[in-house]
Amino acid sequence: MFMSRFPEIGRQEIDRGTLNREALVVVNCVRSSLFTSYGLRRDSNLILCPLDQGGKLIKIEGEKLRYMGPNERSISILLSMSARKLFSNNVTQDEVSSPGITIFRKDLLSCIGGKENSFSLYRSQEGLDLRMIKFIERTIFISTLNSEISLQEIISMFRLDPSTPLRVRADYEVEKTILLINNEIDRQHEQSIESTDGMGRQT
Repeated sequence: MFMSRFPEIGRQEIDRGTLNREALVVVNCVRSSLFTSYGLRRDSNLILCPLDQGGKLIKIEGEKLRYMGPNERSISILLSMSARKLFSNNVTQDEVSSPGITIFRKDLLSCIGGKENSFSLYRSQEGLDLRMIKFIERTIFISTLNSEISLQEIISMFRLDPSTPLRVRADYEVEKTILLINNEIDRQHEQSIESTDGMGRQT
């Protein structure tokens, strides 16, 4: 997720429940990316890329994540800890802010493990319907949180290679788009399991 700047997330605002809109969008994207109604998506990661931080990134890894629940307060507190390290000029190397959340200073492609054997998506009103897309294990969704950021500029700047535009309604928030993608991935995965089980019974 690309943003022009990482929002301020203060403890007083968390305690009062008065987070600003930018912070709430980030919190909702974390929830949509990593949580389901029954638990945590251990096979999912979220990378937050604030463009004003000179290449510093926040990577949240579902497999390693600890102490975060799906509620706004839990997510906000851990993000506020990451923000303090992100804004610090003393971070000169990769640094863990809490288990599963790391501040990286490496190239984005290195952070996501490269483009090999991956499938990339981006939002477009002219793209494909979600049900027309066949997802694979390594699916990367590229998006911006600020309308003033050009997705094409981001793609060029970070040498990304999005292969498939995803058609979504113009009024869909990013976090809702993430939910739709994850739901479709889950649906296709369940269909694959049912198909395999069916073949097993036949033999």
